[in-house]
Order: sequence, then structure tokens, then C-alpha cells
Amino acid sequence: MKKAKTYRVLLEAGKLMEADGDGIKRYLIELLRAFDRVLDESPVSWEIDLFIYGDIVPLHAYRPYLDIRIAQHRFGLMAYEKPLLRFKKWLGNTLPPGSYKRLASLYRGLPFRPLLQLIKKGSKAVQRSLKPLYKDPRLAGYDLVHLPLPQHEDSFERLGIPTLITVHDLTHKRFPEFHQARNIRLAEKGFRFARKTGARFIAVSEATRQDLLNYLGIAEDRVRVIAEAADKTVFRVIHDPQRMAGLRARYGIGAGPYLLTVSTIEPRKNLKRTIEAFIRMKEKDAHPGLQLVIAGKPGWKSREVPGRAAKQHSDIIYTGFIDESDLPALYSGALALCYFSIYEGFGLPALEAMQCGTPVLYGQAGALPALVGDAGLPADPLKIDEMAAAMQLIASNEKLRNRLSEAARERAALFDWDKTGRQTLACYADCIEKNSSSCE
Repeated sequence: MKKAKTYRVLLEAGKLMEADGDGIKRYLIELLRAFDRVLDESPVSWEIDLFIYGDIVPLHAYRPYLDIRIAQHRFGLMAYEKPLLRFKKWLGNTLPPGSYKRLASLYRGLPFRPLLQLIKKGSKAVQRSLKPLYKDPRLAGYDLVHLPLPQHEDSFERLGIPTLITVHDLTHKRFPEFHQARNIRLAEKGFRFARKTGARFIAVSEATRQDLLNYLGIAEDRVRVIAEAADKTVFRVIHDPQRMAGLRARYGIGAGPYLLTVSTIEPRKNLKRTIEAFIRMKEKDAHPGLQLVIAGKPGWKSREVPGRAAKQHSDIIYTGFIDESDLPALYSGALALCYFSIYEGFGLPALEAMQCGTPVLYGQAGALPALVGDAGLPADPLKIDEMAAAMQLIASNEKLRNRLSEAARERAALFDWDKTGRQTLACYADCIEKNSSSCE
């Protein structure tokens, strides 16, 4: 049956080129996967194209690359990147796995990536100045531009196409001390673009929606809440003793029980207080075999996070970056996820843990109370004693853990990427139709 309308959307997708799988890249990939599954259900015919560093790629052409580990391949590449990727592939096929992994780790530790990224961004900026997008004939006929992050507006000045922007949080407004000056400057630039173009917004939580209203004065009818989700095929309960033993050996986790944190190591995640709360609990001779496993790559001011006592504490384990394939088992094996973040616009690790049946100890701030609800234990993220008490309670009460584990799975079932995809398409249609009616 032929559909009555066809809408064309250009989705800015430069994040697909990032080597690391941060939250924005994960959001983008999961949203595109959801579109791929639900587009045919829509009463509207959709043509969704991805804007990847100057390349315009139809969604159906990008379908084979919708994996967080390979999403940067093929499109949006500059001349120097193609031989580098071929060389990387040759090394991976030639070297023994252990040698390749050590070489890759060494490469990630040296400043090659930031340098190459800087060269690329500089080259793209020159290209945009010589041939701005508003002069590009390929942009004719689009009904909407969707930016998954306000900071990604720099290519879209003067286009005259309605714009929709996903906002994940406003921490640069609420907690500027947790951001680098450059990040604040880019975020402010993005929101100036949003005001100038009359953009509409997707907020990933009610907390983020309220921040848009209160801190930026955005009109209520220009913001729609569409929650994120976690991949149910990946994040699920795993009980596999052999796999768990291999995971513990690989990341240096002892045989005893453990509490887990999963986040980039930076001040906003409140890891310093989390560590202090754990040490305070242990000093009372509580749970002598209990470990705190800190999983995540170093971020901004990461050296300020662990105190001297933490570095000397044998029950505090730093794993570094965890591959996505290992995360479900790591979540499933934990007594609880400690997520005492100062503020979250959504809190994806909490939802991932809940889908794995793991209770969440969370900070009473931002979106976490509404997300976790009765699937965990709250604490004031500024009060170390409250955090330590929550750790003590979850570690000592198996009956409570089992109840919260069941509640976690039930609560996580409310969030679904296909639902997010359908709601986002409905938001696209609403933005396009409202813009069309305002022009009549």
C-alpha cells in the first residue's frame, strides 16, 4: 500500500566516527537501529539520511555498520584515514591476538588519536568555510535536520531547514565546575544556534526537560520527552560461572563479592566520595572480602578522583575501559551498581544494570530517582555516611537484594529502543507538520 506522504530528514551523525563508544554515540546507533526496525510501521514514508563529516549517506546504506565497534568505518573518511584503517585491519589479521591487544593499548595511551582528530576537525572547518552547507545543492528538499547534540550545529548555519535537537543534560549550566571551558563554550554556542533558528527539542528525561524550561526559558510546547533505553539483546541477566571466572581474571577482580561503578572517571560522577564511602564502610570491619570495582576510562580531571588511600587499598580495583561485550556479565555479577552521580540527565549505566537484574545505589539528583525508582536505594550524593550506609545495607541483606533485583528487571522493561524510535519519528512528523502549517 502506497503511503500518503514522504518526509526527508537529515540526521547529523559525526559521532559515528568517534573511536570510543560514549553515551552520545550509543544513543545515535541505537536510535538508528530502532528506525531500521520500525520505519515500515509508520503511516508516513521516511527518507532518513546521515550527515557524516560532509558525506550524506542513506540510512539503508549504513545498515551494515550499525555496531558501536565498527561504526566509524567507510564513510566520512579523509584521504589519510583510509590507508590507516587498512593498516589497522592488516595488523589485526596478522599479529597474535595478545600482541595486537597490547599494541592497541599502547596506541590508545599515546596522543595519536587526539592529534589526528584535531587535524581532521581543522580540515573540515576549512572545507566548510570554503563551501558552506547552505550553498550545497545536496541539502535541497530536506524537511528537518536532527542534531543529536547541541554542540554539533556548526555545519548547519543559514540552512533555513527546521531543526530538532536532542538534549541529554544541561550540566554545563547547572554545574559548570565539572566542565572544561571549551565544552561550556561549545554548548553555549549550540544553544545560541537553537534560539536563532527556533529549534525544537527532544529531552531524554523529565529532569532535562525541566532544565530546558528553567535554565534556558524554552517554551513547553517546543520540548518533548523521549527516554533513552538499553539494548535488551545485550544487557540481560547472565549466570555463567566459567565466563565470570574469565572476566574476573581478565580485569583483576578477586573471587569475593563486589560493588561496581561504571562511568568515565571524572568529578561529576562523584567517584571520590563513592570511594571514601566504601573505605569508611570497610573501616568498620564490615564485609572484609567485599571489593569496589571501578570500570571506566579516564576523563577530565581523572587524576583528582582517587585519593591516596584508595590507591593503596587492595579491595579497590580499577579495570580501565570495559568492552561492551563484557559489561552484561560484569553487571550481573555485582551485588549492586554504585551510581552516586552528582547529576545525570538520564543515567544509562543504571538502566543497563537494572536490565541485568542488578540493584542500583543512586544519587538523589537529576533523572536518577525517576529512572531507578524502587529498583535501588537512594542517598544524598554529597553525604558520604548516607552512601556508606546504602552500601552496607545492600551488602548485608540478601533478601533485600533479591527484592530489588526483581524490581530492577520489571522497571527496566518499561524502557525500549523501538518505543524510542517510534516516538522520535512521531516527533519528526510533528515538527515538520507544525512548520508547514506555520508557513501557510
